Amino acid sequence: MMAKPDYAAVLLPVPQFKESHDLKLDKTQIGPTGATVVAPPYQAMSVGDKITLTLKLVDPGGEPIDTITRTITLTKPDIGQPIVWTVAQADLESLFADDQIKAGYRIEYSTPTVTTSSEEQILYAVENFDPELLPRLSIKGFDGESLNPEDYPDGIVLTVGLYPGIEAGDVVLLYAVGNPRVITAIRVDQTTIDSGKLETSLGYEWLAANNGDEVSLMYQYARAGSAGSSMALSLMLRKPVFLPPPIVDKVIREGEDDEYKGYLTGRSTEGGINVDLPEEAEIGPNDKVQMVFDGFKPGGYYVADPITGNKRRFQMLQKYVPANLGKRLYVFYEVTLPGAGIYKSRRFDLHIRDIVSGWPTLNITLPPAPNNIVSLKTVTDAVTFRMRSWTFMAEGQRVRITAKGVLQAGGQGTFKLRDGEAEVVTNAEYRAGEIITTLPRAFLVSLELKEQFDVTAVTSFDGGTTYKHFSTISAQLVE
Repeated sequence: MMAKPDYAAVLLPVPQFKESHDLKLDKTQIGPTGATVVAPPYQAMSVGDKITLTLKLVDPGGEPIDTITRTITLTKPDIGQPIVWTVAQADLESLFADDQIKAGYRIEYSTPTVTTSSEEQILYAVENFDPELLPRLSIKGFDGESLNPEDYPDGIVLTVGLYPGIEAGDVVLLYAVGNPRVITAIRVDQTTIDSGKLETSLGYEWLAANNGDEVSLMYQYARAGSAGSSMALSLMLRKPVFLPPPIVDKVIREGEDDEYKGYLTGRSTEGGINVDLPEEAEIGPNDKVQMVFDGFKPGGYYVADPITGNKRRFQMLQKYVPANLGKRLYVFYEVTLPGAGIYKSRRFDLHIRDIVSGWPTLNITLPPAPNNIVSLKTVTDAVTFRMRSWTFMAEGQRVRITAKGVLQAGGQGTFKLRDGEAEVVTNAEYRAGEIITTLPRAFLVSLELKEQFDVTAVTSFDGGTTYKHFSTISAQLVE
């Protein structure tokens, strides 16, 4: 007896949501133009074919929420091209976290015959999704930020690295987001896997049409039960403009071969960082120029206009420096040419070295504690500590102060003098130029006499992401 054919094996590939990753869709990431859903072209495409996308919205318990359908009728320009549906943002408003979207499509041919259906893809609605996307694609033979279309009369070749778990039958979509948007579909087969090569071309005509604009290139793959999207590769298409890296004042080069890489000592950045435009930069009299200090976020990223009286000099204000202490940042300038878009210069790789000494110290002010010996008899309510102002002190920074000592009951005791919201430097503290805090007597009473207890201050210049050690005072508690 002949076996029945396996019809599941010939179902069409699943549709793909451009705004999704790893089978998750965050509706907050869908723009006002709606979500883009794409399926690859099929062999028998014909003018007049009707292709209907069906999205079944289901809650976590399996109860239906809504069904959305979109039908496209093919015209002559559609033949051989991916199928693209748009789903309005409002149509997905009923989705909540953990709801499901069951997506599939069917083809009704212009010449009536059987209907062909796709496999169904199940996606999950999520909120505040911060995905770890697939690596960016690359351009064969090119590694830069600005591409001159005239250098590529035959177009460019886009190369996708083979993603983990790739299988024959996967559909890879490549998006070239510009004007117009171009979508290319590739069906993975065994030769793709064996050769390690997944490539497609992007023609000169599209590059030339987007000359002077920034475009975005990305890819995604899907099969039933698996999908993923890449990070976008941003690319400026333009004829070359000579914009060498900026000149960082007082910078110390990091080796003979690192012409555009260097460091500043933390102390030398008090008062801000001065940067100049190189004389050879091709900048017209009507061009707008801004210097970008692409540093740590939050608190260390800054875009500067020229300083008053000198259109070639820019300054990173002092308040944006401390978040970058001990870190690297890129410094470059952006030139806006009237009617020609924004051009970015080459970057200078700058390291602002950390300040490791000279920070303020904690001192006991009340009650008197000569040689940092605290007598419990002299403590009425608390011991008062003071720390003077420091380099880059500013309102809104965070200062955390913690006491640790040996408990009479055994083990180590901890008391947080400044913690959480209480860490934030107030306007009054900034104006006074000092921090005053207290350690309650109740904590001291719990400690072992004649033992040392430590009070440590640390501060954060980057909103609490990292802390720097300022000071530790070691005191002895006596009766």
